[in-house]
Order: sequence, then C-alpha cells, then structure tokens
Amino acid sequence: MNLNDFKSIDASNLLIVIVDPQPRILSATLVHEKVLNNILLLIRSAREFEIPIIITEQYPKGLGNISEKIAELIDKTTTIIEKLEFDCFENEKFTETIHSFSSRKYVVFIGVEAHICLFQTILGAIKNDYIPIIISDAVSSRKESDYRTALNCYKSFNILILSTEMLVYFLLKKAGTQKFKNLLKHLK
Repeated sequence: MNLNDFKSIDASNLLIVIVDPQPRILSATLVHEKVLNNILLLIRSAREFEIPIIITEQYPKGLGNISEKIAELIDKTTTIIEKLEFDCFENEKFTETIHSFSSRKYVVFIGVEAHICLFQTILGAIKNDYIPIIISDAVSSRKESDYRTALNCYKSFNILILSTEMLVYFLLKKAGTQKFKNLLKHLK
C-alpha cells in the first residue's frame, strides 16, 4: 500500500472482517484479553462510523459461537458466517457477502489466528482485489513466533499494519466531535 492509498481511506470505503472471535479459539492465543478489548473498540468505532462488519465462526458446532461480549455489541446489520475453510474467500456465503459491499475496497482484518485463517484470508482478499489492513493489536496467534512470522509476511506483502488506536483516531480526525465524545470513554 502506498501513501495515496492510505490517504483515500475513510469510513465510506472501509469494511471490517472479524475472523473467528470464538472464546475457545481466542482464549488459547497470546494476550487474548487485550485482543478482545481492541476488537470491542473497533466494533464500537464501526457502529459510530457506520462501517459494515462481517464476522466468521470456524466450525461453531465444535468450537462454539462468537464471544458474548461481541454478540452484545453487534446489531442485525452484522453478518455472521459459519465456515470450515481457513481462507474465508473459499466460503461461498462469505464471498457473496463481501462482494455485496462493492464500494468498500479497504478491508480491516482482525481476529485469530494471525498465521492461519487471517493469513490465508488476506491472500484471498488480495486475489479478489481488496486492499487489506491488519490491526496488529487486534489479532493474535497461540505462539509468539507464529504471530511475528505472520506480521513479517504482511509487511513483505506491503500490507498496511496499524494499531487499534491508530485506525480509530485516523477515522475521528479531530477531537470535540460527537463521535469523539462517544468513543472517548473506550479510548482511555
């Protein structure tokens, strides 16, 4: 991603994909509480800026459904997709859903695991002409080495890597707005 691509990102052309935020998977990863809290902040921010959210669940019959904390924050506009595929783009419902947001080419990816489902899905996103953005503190893996290797791969692909606060403040643009006031208590 180059600087001009980054400058053209705004809430109107952004989409958030949360990959497999199920407690049985998430709790096995590094700093899972921090990751979950950052996912929650990004969901709150998405709602403020009317950014669509797609959530996937990896084999929910065996691994359970999404975190209750996440379920409490989402609304009926959020699509939850059950899958078995590691690359979400190999799932027909996911592909149909993401393509229904045709004007949103920038996709923020968060969730778990950074080196498996996120990695393969990001490759799928690139193949499908989306511009992926990784939020480094809202993704995780079970092992530090897998997490670091995934981030290094993303860097080598020139994928934009931001922190949660970097993205939220980039969208806010300035203090004093109603959106800023609504999110401020979650940014502390």
